[in-house]
Amino acid sequence: MPYSTRVIGTCSRPEPCEIDRRWAMNYAAAIDDRSDVLYDTRSGSVPVHPLILSHPEWESHKAIRDQFGLTAEEMSRGVQVTQDTRIFKPLVSGISTLTTAKVIGVHRHRAGAWATVQNDTKSKDGELLATTISGAIFRDVEVDGEDCPAALPALPRLGAKVGEKVIQQLNIPSTACHVYSECSRIWNPIHTDLGIAEEAGLPGLILHGTATIAMAVSAITAKISGGNPTSISRVAGQLRAMVIVPTELTLTYQVHASDDGDGQVVTFDLATQSGELAIKDGIVEYSNDRS
Repeated sequence: MPYSTRVIGTCSRPEPCEIDRRWAMNYAAAIDDRSDVLYDTRSGSVPVHPLILSHPEWESHKAIRDQFGLTAEEMSRGVQVTQDTRIFKPLVSGISTLTTAKVIGVHRHRAGAWATVQNDTKSKDGELLATTISGAIFRDVEVDGEDCPAALPALPRLGAKVGEKVIQQLNIPSTACHVYSECSRIWNPIHTDLGIAEEAGLPGLILHGTATIAMAVSAITAKISGGNPTSISRVAGQLRAMVIVPTELTLTYQVHASDDGDGQVVTFDLATQSGELAIKDGIVEYSNDRS
């Protein structure tokens, strides 16, 4: 069945989520982030990696997917291809959130139907904490209606380069998919069940796209702010090549001064062993007044 543009504007109910210290630390461990600050509970709370919001975003997205008009087989062909998360307030453990999903664009792509969803995460008292805009392609699915691509926020402007380009290796063990699935609370059997993965035509167990980008962000943040993610105000990138575990990825990044002088912007790519880009045109934005 085609993906109809009539679903644009469809919004989910608010998805509640409690981010406690236990889960925050488990999530950090799931992406192999060993920064001490993420596990030091002596002050009562710990900083929270912003990609932990992938769980409530996934849950709110599931709440509306039955309205897309696609079969279960067509839904299984959906592949996330973009991620752009803006964080408006530093995330720390002990917060209660409400996340909604809204379809904001549908258009044709050479590979199928491209759907764009916006997730807004607010505190229980209504304060906007973060907004994620993600794009997914449903392979070989037609579009019903005129193309309505989403209006996307502009990427940050880059200032002068700071230091030299950095190249770093990230080792991804064979257990990464299982640990991330459970500790991030995002379960999809194609990431953890080899039989199901093979039935879907996949060459092995594939690391979640959100895990891949989260690991890159953690590696960069370890060098930029001692591993403390509270200064992060934006994470964006294109999800490209599959990451089959176990493997080694090559992270290449360059630090820039922000155009307004209020922080730093890091541009990065993450390459597989074959040289394909798993993450292309990655961006991590750090604000001085957020730490």
